Amino acid sequence: MASHPEKPPPFLKISTTAPLPLQPLSSRLPLRTSRLLLRPLTPSDLPAFHTLRSQPSFMTESNTGKPDTTLAETRETLDRHLSAWSTHFWFGIFFSSPAGEVGGEFIGECGMHSLRDTSCSGWPEIGYKLAEAHRGHGYATEAVRAVLEAWAGLPREDDVCVGVHPDTVERIDAADKNGQQVGKRGEEEEEEEEEEEKEEEEEEEEEEEEEEEEETGVPYAQERIAAQIATYNGPSRRVLLKLGFEHFGTWDEPDTQVHKLGEPISMGHYVL
Repeated sequence: MASHPEKPPPFLKISTTAPLPLQPLSSRLPLRTSRLLLRPLTPSDLPAFHTLRSQPSFMTESNTGKPDTTLAETRETLDRHLSAWSTHFWFGIFFSSPAGEVGGEFIGECGMHSLRDTSCSGWPEIGYKLAEAHRGHGYATEAVRAVLEAWAGLPREDDVCVGVHPDTVERIDAADKNGQQVGKRGEEEEEEEEEEEKEEEEEEEEEEEEEEEEETGVPYAQERIAAQIATYNGPSRRVLLKLGFEHFGTWDEPDTQVHKLGEPISMGHYVL
């Protein structure tokens, strides 16, 4: 594997928006798409969850890289999901079913597994796993899109201070705070000429934001979502690009999988 000696630089401290504290699992509504139902897992999902996690192909891209060999291992993971509801926005992926809120076959999982400063980029990080038998049919894209839309719809608080990878933000100004992308690679070029009637208003807003930044010392950036995948994972890269994620960096990290523990693995980092 080619070496990527680049290491992530120190995080940049910014002010942004973020969801208010997450609701308990019992209060979270299921997410529906044309073919899928995504819902929080429950203790009754243990047998089906174990069936998934006992498949080597399902666990290939997991942190440990190995399948569960006992029901106790799966129960430990499920209990961790259920108890960490305040720091995860995670769902089981099921086929839609006319039976109601439970869903049909359990085929994977998807959600935000790292919030705020806990990810490699500093932004909330999304991920997914899908049973091998159901790959290649667009289910991953469908599930990730549903989670992104649900995440965007959560109530938010303003002026949350976080540290983020500097390559995920570029230049902060008043126009950015009014909703434009600040991402280095996700930003469309502004029109060269703006309508005359808006110029004075924008100049006033810029002056206000400059004054605010001088007072706080912390620039404002639009909230973003990150993802990281091994560079060899072409299918997941295609899912991310299809949904609008853009690559902002690649560097080697110590592998966490038990059979390659500590060995360098090249990880690609993306932001939306």
